[in-house]
Amino acid sequence: DRGADLVHRCPLLFLIGGPRSRSLTLSPRRSPIADLPIYNMAVRKLSMPITLPRRHIPLAAVRDAATAVYGAAIRTPLVRVELPDIDLYLKLEVLQPIGSFKIRGAYNVIRQLPPAQLADGVWTVSAGNAAQGVAFAARKVGARCSVMVMDTAPDTKIRAIERLGASIVRASYDECWRTVIDHRSERMTGYFVHP
Repeated sequence: DRGADLVHRCPLLFLIGGPRSRSLTLSPRRSPIADLPIYNMAVRKLSMPITLPRRHIPLAAVRDAATAVYGAAIRTPLVRVELPDIDLYLKLEVLQPIGSFKIRGAYNVIRQLPPAQLADGVWTVSAGNAAQGVAFAARKVGARCSVMVMDTAPDTKIRAIERLGASIVRASYDECWRTVIDHRSERMTGYFVHP
């Protein structure tokens, strides 16, 4: 597979799209699982159709999100990199206000919550870009935000989340993992935004 070969030859790039297209879209970040055997299976599965059982997202919802996310996100450039025999494009999401594409999903979820749910606040489990995306989106709509973070999270990440107005709830790795699986925690209130 040409895409898998390119990903393995270019360790700073991670394949993010195009199983049947003539071009590949690559992200300038290395996958954290790139050295694991399961990674090879994931790359091979890109050539298979992706389906989500029992979940139908109407095209109108996708189109609505595609325009609405720009209430918080910015339109980032798609830069073409010249390589022989392949079209390579880099989407510069590092230029987003939080430095990540995670702002898009977080804002799309939070902007659709009714005022009564926003009044209860929003929360997530993360110590990284998802947490910053939820905190940024909550601030944008005027909602309170809490973030459950692993007790091993770096202080730089914690400070970045706090600068966006979120309150921090520290927890063990196991508690964070259970909370993401269960979508609830006795220690958190408000609407859960999945990371």
